[in-house]
Amino acid sequence: MGAIWKRTQSPMSTDLGADVSGAAKKLNLWADMAARAYGAYSGINASIAAASDKSLPSIHHAHEIRQQLALMSVIRTFALLDRDAGLSMQSVHRFLKREEAIRLVAESFALSEPPSSLEGAKRDSSLAVQRFLLKYGEIDWTVFGRLQSFRNVAISHITWREVDKFVTYGELEHLVRISCALAGEFTFMTSGLNDWPEEQIAVSYDDAFMFWSAALKASLT
Repeated sequence: MGAIWKRTQSPMSTDLGADVSGAAKKLNLWADMAARAYGAYSGINASIAAASDKSLPSIHHAHEIRQQLALMSVIRTFALLDRDAGLSMQSVHRFLKREEAIRLVAESFALSEPPSSLEGAKRDSSLAVQRFLLKYGEIDWTVFGRLQSFRNVAISHITWREVDKFVTYGELEHLVRISCALAGEFTFMTSGLNDWPEEQIAVSYDDAFMFWSAALKASLT
């Protein structure tokens, strides 16, 4: 079963300084989607590995679904890190290099509920910016660059086997987790909220593992 990879024209650059809180919410949502997809994939993967009979038709069905989830993870992670996107972690990184960035994120932090002092917001936001930049430095751009071969595709039917030539599951997990951490830090520095998309990986893993383990066990009877 193939997935549809649809590329649209890159939007105009987003002025992050005009609405840092709104930008953070969007990126956090996208990272949450990537985390849920990857967590569900890995949960199905574990349930298949634990199945006593891997020749069952239900195993094949589970395998196809986990491939689709892995593809969703790839697509969403690529969107989060795409240099040409109007809003991405790369555009956030460029924004945070600007002289006025700390002031803008701190002001957003201070105004968020519950309101706080600007001095305290600057301290907490600055620490979050430092953590963001350190985590950003962990991105393996060589791995990410392999995925960019798909950028020039208008509309294609792509299977995981095709993507697997460019990125492994382990490399994908690394990119997903970094993207989630960056989204969490950007959310924190602009609002003070502890909203960490990476937590959804474990939640989705557990849900998928329990569901598919039960489904595969039931198919034996």
